[in-house]
Amino acid sequence: KGFMENIYGLTSNAIKNENEDVAKQAIEFWSTISEEEIEIQEEASELEEKGAQGARENFNLMSTASKNITELLLRCLTKQLDDPDDDTWNVASSAACCLQLMAQNIGDEVVPLVLPFIQNGIRDKNWRLREAATMAFSCILDGPTKQKLVGLVQQAFGVILSHMNDQQPQVKDTAAWTVGKICEELPETIGPDILPNLMNALRKGLSESPKIAVHVCWAIHNLANEVKVMGETSALSKYFPGMVEELLKTTLRGDADQNLQHDAFEAMNVMIHNAAPDTYPIIARLVPELLGRLNKTLQIKPQSVSHAEASRISNAQAQLCGALGYAIVKNPKDSQQYMNPMMEMMIGVLNSPASEAHEEALIAISAVTRCTGQNFSNYMGVLRPFLMQHLRETQSYKICGIATGLVGDICRALEIKIAPFCNEIVEELMRNLKNQELDRSVKPRILNALGDIALAIGGHFDRYLQWVMKLLEDAASFDYSQEDRDYDTIDYLNSLRESILEAYVSILQGLHDDDKEHLFFRYLDKLVAFIHRIANDSDMEPMVIRASCSMIGDLARLLGTKHTRVREFLVNNAAFKKIIHDGLNGDEDARAQASYAAQELQNLQA
Repeated sequence: KGFMENIYGLTSNAIKNENEDVAKQAIEFWSTISEEEIEIQEEASELEEKGAQGARENFNLMSTASKNITELLLRCLTKQLDDPDDDTWNVASSAACCLQLMAQNIGDEVVPLVLPFIQNGIRDKNWRLREAATMAFSCILDGPTKQKLVGLVQQAFGVILSHMNDQQPQVKDTAAWTVGKICEELPETIGPDILPNLMNALRKGLSESPKIAVHVCWAIHNLANEVKVMGETSALSKYFPGMVEELLKTTLRGDADQNLQHDAFEAMNVMIHNAAPDTYPIIARLVPELLGRLNKTLQIKPQSVSHAEASRISNAQAQLCGALGYAIVKNPKDSQQYMNPMMEMMIGVLNSPASEAHEEALIAISAVTRCTGQNFSNYMGVLRPFLMQHLRETQSYKICGIATGLVGDICRALEIKIAPFCNEIVEELMRNLKNQELDRSVKPRILNALGDIALAIGGHFDRYLQWVMKLLEDAASFDYSQEDRDYDTIDYLNSLRESILEAYVSILQGLHDDDKEHLFFRYLDKLVAFIHRIANDSDMEPMVIRASCSMIGDLARLLGTKHTRVREFLVNNAAFKKIIHDGLNGDEDARAQASYAAQELQNLQA
């Protein structure tokens, strides 16, 4: 800390340097300071939640230097590039990034430092000052408290919207970005008085250059995520038909690159996902249009077009599959008539060599399972080889994980009807679980899928029980030493343990449904030992507490009520009591499951 005065002097001079590379490196130094202090704050908050000690000292270096550094950064914001299409990282973009990190770091302190610059420049005749003031405004929207920002945003929103019609492309671009930030961070500022003007500006913005239109799509995405459905309608319902139409047009623009096409579809998908019931007829009419566009792409032979065109077609197929999935899930009743052609086209996509679209096709098929229920059995014959193919693609862990998730969706739809396909699916899942080369993120999904199979086929799972339970025991014994634990490994360990417990719960419930719960007894000691380890782990997260309480409650309800030894064992278990206590003091889901477990244990004592 004692050296910081000298370092401040050196970096200040460097930021003023005419050599942009030197200036950017000096700005990067202060960005790094903020990043480090933000991390220290997050660590301290997590330790405080756990009641633990050991937080690193935060010297608040950025807060100390903020006044002078802010002045330098604001000056740098006015050094924009002349070419609006030039995305080169320059001193202005570096300064914006640093200012944004500063706001996240020092919060409310940044507002009075930046506000005069915004007020003086946001209406200036010089476009550089207008753009810089608008950019500065966007940079302080994440970090300060809402109380500090709401009034400022309400005052400035009209000016920001007017900048989306500015003569200077750079001002339009930054204004669109800022509107997106407001929709994301402060949606409560968008009242009935501003919404019509906002929606009009967004619709017009979709016809701007691709760079600006991408930011407009992001703003629509954020706005649709925040607007609440009230009964049969929402504030966006009256704008839904026109906006969806404009987004579809945007995906077909001749100058639309893959980023714009992707973002336009994403914005539309979020609008559909959050749509109110009074828009369902529009969503129903959207399905055949999307199917028609997808069908056209499937008629094109990949070998007849250039590599670039084939990639564009594959990207379009992926986006169309995603949109179809959202549309049919939102309005399954009116989409039933399209299930056969949709599955036919999904198989067509899976049969194409362009693997980029396969992931979205599998996700869309998951949507079909939710819409068709047990009637999905009609498609299992044709889907099976593609499902098995992607389960075996362990080198492409993402699609392997999606295929694994699809197994669970199919099980929930078909229930017992999945039984004829289980042998090869379970065999593949167990092989993947033992595969040391498969990315670890897929392992919890495999455990969930095995649990879904157990729940679907009930007592028939006994044919796999011995091998699956051994794999669960092996997974339950996995741990990291304290030296090897970091945020990523702790997150993974909690995710793995949650999936293990959920698999145990599903297996027990499935066996109980066919009066075969006695088969679970031989594995009880290992399961209880696992719960003991969890109870003594200081890094246990709420999701694991919830799953543990669910397991304890089911053990009491399904086994304890029938067997005296198990009942006595459960009632007097100190680790169970600790986890239930932690659950009762946890989040809403944990409290619900802890209450369930406590009640079931109390019933055993009655």
